[in-house]
Amino acid sequence: MKDVRYAVRSLSKNPTFTAVAVLTIALGIGSVTAIYSVVDAVLLQELPYLAPQDLVRIWSTNTERGVERGFMSPPDIEDIQARNRSLSGMAGYSEAELALIGLDGAAVKVVGTWAAGNLFDVLGSTAVLGRALTAADGDPDAAKVMVLGHDFWTSRFGGDPGVLGTSLSVEENQYTVVGVMPQGFDFPGNSSFWLNRYLMSYPGRYARWMDVVARLAPDGDLNAAREDVGAVARQLEEEFPQVNRDMRRRCFPSTTPSLAMLARRSSSSWGPRGCCWSPASM
Repeated sequence: MKDVRYAVRSLSKNPTFTAVAVLTIALGIGSVTAIYSVVDAVLLQELPYLAPQDLVRIWSTNTERGVERGFMSPPDIEDIQARNRSLSGMAGYSEAELALIGLDGAAVKVVGTWAAGNLFDVLGSTAVLGRALTAADGDPDAAKVMVLGHDFWTSRFGGDPGVLGTSLSVEENQYTVVGVMPQGFDFPGNSSFWLNRYLMSYPGRYARWMDVVARLAPDGDLNAAREDVGAVARQLEEEFPQVNRDMRRRCFPSTTPSLAMLARRSSSSWGPRGCCWSPASM
């Protein structure tokens, strides 16, 4: 107790030093807590995808126009999917801030993703309640459906399982809730829900507006996928020169899943690896 009283008297005699010391300790504790939070999110928590090391990103690029990581059109995605031999699946998506009207009638802006029906199959992710989107949801005559993120489900609907089958208005269209994703799943970075039935709104080959995620085939690797996608892209340039002319291919270095998770948590970017496609190699 004498040591404690002596320390208190000493600190009270030098309030400036005491304030600096207390602030330093507080900052140290805050930094350790922040670092642990990042490590927990990046290294300790399991990624919400099946075999994330086999997922790749595909971008279009055009050096003459200054495009390094550009979008792709639905027809180009379909053609590359059908003709390549190194990828087991490809899915287009587009994340955006969308107007949603909840069950209470209140309109809010929420980040959501227009997704191809096979997106969750490519990611290897399943719902914890109901179902995720399926390939059938990508059919032109499919009903409008949506899948909710776990945090959005709990914050907006109180975690009520009865939300399945309810109808929500998104961008003045009615979507039926069919599932809820696991906690921590917010692909591609900040999404609260995922919708189908928007992909055909801009079906032309000129309309490049979609990001693309793909999965390597069981017997494929990243280098083979780069060559394979590039070869298909060159075919598309020959077939559609007015649209795909002057495109170039640039492949991005691979990134570990842990660093990809860090990038996804700190920004809207996502992806363990990346490669760009083009009609002609550089």
